[in-house]
Amino acid sequence: EMIKELIKDRFAIKLSVVSVGRLLKKLGLSPQRPLRRAYQQDKERVDQWLNDQYPEIKKLARKQKAAIFFADEASIRSDYHSGTTWAPKGQTPQIKRITKYRRETSTMVALTMCGKIYKRHFDGSINAEKLIVGLEHIRRHINKPLILIWDRSPVHRSNLVKTYLAK
Repeated sequence: EMIKELIKDRFAIKLSVVSVGRLLKKLGLSPQRPLRRAYQQDKERVDQWLNDQYPEIKKLARKQKAAIFFADEASIRSDYHSGTTWAPKGQTPQIKRITKYRRETSTMVALTMCGKIYKRHFDGSINAEKLIVGLEHIRRHINKPLILIWDRSPVHRSNLVKTYLAK
C-alpha cells in the first residue's frame, strides 16, 4: 500500500496493490520479515563448545548427580513490528527499534535435559536483580546440584550475578 502511494506521488501512475506486488517481484524483490540476529555470535566458538566443552559438562553432571539447565530470557514489547517489507532476495532488511512509549514484559526460562521447564515473569526488561529472583525460583524447586548453561549476556556476567553464583 505504501509503495503504491509512493508510485502515485512520484510518477503520477495509479497501480493496484496486486500490480505493485507483481512489479516488485519482477524487480527481484520478495516480501520478507526482517530477522533479528545476535551479531556477536561466533560459529567457531559455538562448534568448539558443542564438541569439546559440552561433553565434559555432561560427564561432570553425571558424576555430581546434577541437573543441567539451559536458561535464557525473552521479552514481549508493545512496539514489536511483525510485518513484512520488500527487499532484494537474499538481502533481508534490518529495522531500527523505537524505544519511546513502550511496554515490556520479560520471562526467564530454564529447561532441563529431560524437558522440564521453569519460568519466572517480570514487568520490564530483566536486570541482574530480576535474574537472581529467577535463579532463586529455580533453586526452590531443585534439591540437587545445578549446572546452568546460558549465553554471555551482559546481565549474566554482571558483578551482582557473579557474587550471587559464588555463594
